[in-house]
Amino acid sequence: MPRTSRLLCLILLLAFGAALPAMAQTCDTALTDGATAYDDARAEDALRLLEPCVTRFSTANQSVAYRLIALSHLALGNEAAARMAVRNMLRVNPTYIANPDFDPPAFVTVVEAERVAAQTPVTPPMQTVRSSNMMSNTKGFFGQLGVGYTSIATTVDVGDGDESETESGGGAHLLIGYGITPSLSLFALFDAASLKPEEGDSYTHSEVGLGLRYYFGRATAQLRPYVQVAAAQQTASDDNIDVTGFVGRFGGGVLYFFSPTLALHGELNASVGQYTEVSSGDESVELDDPFSTAGGYLTVGVTFYPFR
Repeated sequence: MPRTSRLLCLILLLAFGAALPAMAQTCDTALTDGATAYDDARAEDALRLLEPCVTRFSTANQSVAYRLIALSHLALGNEAAARMAVRNMLRVNPTYIANPDFDPPAFVTVVEAERVAAQTPVTPPMQTVRSSNMMSNTKGFFGQLGVGYTSIATTVDVGDGDESETESGGGAHLLIGYGITPSLSLFALFDAASLKPEEGDSYTHSEVGLGLRYYFGRATAQLRPYVQVAAAQQTASDDNIDVTGFVGRFGGGVLYFFSPTLALHGELNASVGQYTEVSSGDESVELDDPFSTAGGYLTVGVTFYPFR
């Protein structure tokens, strides 16, 4: 072999020998970094991260990567490249079908066209959601069970000024809801807590109401923050007397999904309202000067989607 050829081979060997470990290290985070780039509307960055590494991923992750590559090409208006990425995705994951509830219409069209061209069999929607990595799909029926800490401040006009007292205690939380879209849900709530005043015996404070919740992030994310508002009837009860009124609640929280059917949640809410009526037995009296209330609620628990 000529001397120049041996020298050239040595240079190439050293160059690729140094590049391969660097590429392996870069590819370790390429999938998550590429997904983040796509979610942030940085399609070119997503392609730059994913395309050099896609063949180094596991088969399952190749399916996810090819999906993101196809979505990124479509975002940039390159349908031909998107079709090629979809073909590769169907090659490694023949049972994949697009989900029109979450995927862009152009992507759904391309997937269906390539499926027909490849004559790939269709699988049930449940397998579709899982194979497309829809970890935190919040659409459909769900329930929440939790425990928490409640604090209620009641203010009463005593003639020569206002007098306020705050009672706190632990309680339980139940919520049943329905996700209308991946971002918007309606829910019914029931909260109950045992509150201890500075003097006297404990009493039960409960709230029953309806609310609206908005989720942030995408259905591929494991962590889904949200904000919510609700209107509820509140009741303070002891052995002899019930004091009732209405309250407006507002706050937010976060869901951490372990699987498409199960998540942990934590949330913090506040409220403002009034007690307007006192009843005992069959008798009730409307308060001429309603009691003002302000509340705080800290809750942790589990969220579940039973029909997945």
